[in-house]
Amino acid sequence: MSFSAVMAEPAKHVTCTHPKSIGLLEQCQDLKIFEASDLIVKAYALSSKKFLSLKPQSVWKANPILKNDKIERGTKVLLPGVLLWEASSPFSYTLCEVSSSTQSEIVSLSCGRNEPKKVSRKLAFKIEI
Repeated sequence: MSFSAVMAEPAKHVTCTHPKSIGLLEQCQDLKIFEASDLIVKAYALSSKKFLSLKPQSVWKANPILKNDKIERGTKVLLPGVLLWEASSPFSYTLCEVSSSTQSEIVSLSCGRNEPKKVSRKLAFKIEI
């Protein structure tokens, strides 16, 4: 994945449980990486407040959705868990999918069993899993 210059929020690094599913409580968590190699990534998980040793393939980069980005149907995005779950802790995210292609400010998302959600693109992050 390539880095892109973003004025708003920078890219995040996350790890996710069940990355093939969507709509799970505290499914992904924001990481602060302090060491990375081809074999291991050592990071601090902000939501669980734990130090983790992960395989590099378990860490993904999530990019903010830029103003002019066209978001295709089926694109995976991270949505802050607090928008879906009252019990969600800060720095945790839920995987969702874009319901329909759009370039508008509002993005329609499918987040598993939850009702379809319409949110500002500023709240979601694109992720390639």
